[in-house]
Amino acid sequence: MANYPLFTEMRWSIISLFAFGWLMTVGHFQHFPLEYTLFNAISLVSCGLLLLFLDGPLAPVLPIWLGLEIFLVNHFLKFYLITVDPELLNTPPMLGLVGTVPPTEDTLLATYAAIACGFAAFCLVSTGFAIAARNAAPSTNSGRDGFAARGPQYGIAAAAMLAVAVVVAKALTLSLFNFTRGRELLLVDTLPSHSIAILENFMPSVISLISLVLIDQGLRTNRRVAVLAGLAMLLVDAGADLVFTSSKSSLGRAAILLGFFWLATGRKVRFKQILFFAACGLVSAILYPFVVAFRYMRGLASTMPMSSAMKLAASVGSDPNFHFGVVRMIFMRLTGADMVLALIDHHVERISWWTLWASGTYADQYASLEIFGAPIGEGHKPIYVAMLTPVGLFYLYAGNIGAIVGMAAFTAIILAAWRWLWSRSFVALPAFCAFFMMTLFSRLMEGDLGYQTARALPLYLMAGVLVECTLTGPGRMIAAAMSRRRRRPEPLLQGEAGLTPA
Repeated sequence: MANYPLFTEMRWSIISLFAFGWLMTVGHFQHFPLEYTLFNAISLVSCGLLLLFLDGPLAPVLPIWLGLEIFLVNHFLKFYLITVDPELLNTPPMLGLVGTVPPTEDTLLATYAAIACGFAAFCLVSTGFAIAARNAAPSTNSGRDGFAARGPQYGIAAAAMLAVAVVVAKALTLSLFNFTRGRELLLVDTLPSHSIAILENFMPSVISLISLVLIDQGLRTNRRVAVLAGLAMLLVDAGADLVFTSSKSSLGRAAILLGFFWLATGRKVRFKQILFFAACGLVSAILYPFVVAFRYMRGLASTMPMSSAMKLAASVGSDPNFHFGVVRMIFMRLTGADMVLALIDHHVERISWWTLWASGTYADQYASLEIFGAPIGEGHKPIYVAMLTPVGLFYLYAGNIGAIVGMAAFTAIILAAWRWLWSRSFVALPAFCAFFMMTLFSRLMEGDLGYQTARALPLYLMAGVLVECTLTGPGRMIAAAMSRRRRRPEPLLQGEAGLTPA
């Protein structure tokens, strides 16, 4: 995969964030300027060490770049801005989670220390994997060498029909049971056990994977119909989430998924792709306040006709005072430093695995009830769930040591899984890689690792097995999973070129 020398040099501009952030905020640490400077220097050096080895192709180290960017934006940039303007903490969804605004100097320093410890562990582990990726340099085209050469011709048609059936089943289920986010008990009381997980995780996974398979097949064979069919499935699924579950980011998630697909396959990013992603992001941002209002209206009056709810949401969304804080609302929705700060502000006592197991709940729900005092709803569950990102979750278990050990282990597991997936010869490999990145993106942004590991991850694996078996059959799927592909360079497809931000 080709490199771009300009980007190779520009990647070093990333570390300027630490320098500018320190200059903006060091004046707020009158009692601990040296300690704060030390943690800032640790962050800068860790980032520089990682960037030193991120000068190769993007796709083999794509999870590292994603983790780095989320750390820089959600944790460091947000911390610097909160330190300068503490009123950001009074913006939904953080409103009320932080008791002391502005935070004390001790709280700010402890927050930055936890972030720096987690970031240093992430960078050190990622550096080892980046070095290994440079030495291995596996082909980025394996798994994209043509569906016809790997499986029966009916596989794509069968997968497409399966996706259509799942889309219809999902839309009918959502419509029949009037499912809205925050009111999952409507389904718990009506449908069999684990139906919510199947509806929220398994069905969307199958739709996303098959949509990407169709898009990949269409691009490789110059069949525009297949590409349009895949895009249509993604957009219809996003529309169903928007209408029936009041999802604020369904369209944005579809665009991000396509972006990961493009980057993971090494296809050249052209202006029309950038325009499409920008348009999806803009539409999502415009719809954000309306969907928020619509969600609250449905939550407060579930029997309200949809037309009336939409009119009421539109009237609330058109209020100038409501729109004034939309940008801040979206930015604060990117959970990171603010949640770590909220934990430290509440003087969190470390919880053990035994305490969490005895509570019969996940860490996010436990923190919402026991730490942040969320009201208890039906089924002994909190009305709202505070999202603990990995740094916050590991800090909750063992403080800064937990942030170091937890982030190191989490990073190693994620990168080892990516390297394993990258070395397989699955027909749906591009779709699997994109879905892997989308799942990682969600977990780094929102946490929820306990629920995802226990309930969602098995369904993701089941969806992948179903899609691959539909395309090639169980025998070839097992053979592809058990054998490593050859590490030999293969030419890129005609008209495509490598892409790397380094």
